[in-house]
Amino acid sequence: MRRQRNKYIEVRIPHEYQSIFYEKKELIKQEIDKILNGQSEFKLIEKPDVYDGKVFFTIDQLYYDKLEELARKYNTKIPRLVRSLFFKLI
Repeated sequence: MRRQRNKYIEVRIPHEYQSIFYEKKELIKQEIDKILNGQSEFKLIEKPDVYDGKVFFTIDQLYYDKLEELARKYNTKIPRLVRSLFFKLI
């Protein structure tokens, strides 16, 4: 039995949203699936705040591959994609 490796993605967000990010982590994964299935649209969202906090988004290889596919499709980097999905959820 092979051990599954997780990927760690560092995402910069405003410091005051750090605790909220960890609460919404599973919802971000669900949002990735919705976008890939065509049930939801992706829109790049940026806040004018200073991104002074760092959070780590831990996912398995399957979701990392899905994020890479979305990053290619929307021509953006994976951390920026995750940050936009998070801002969509709050």
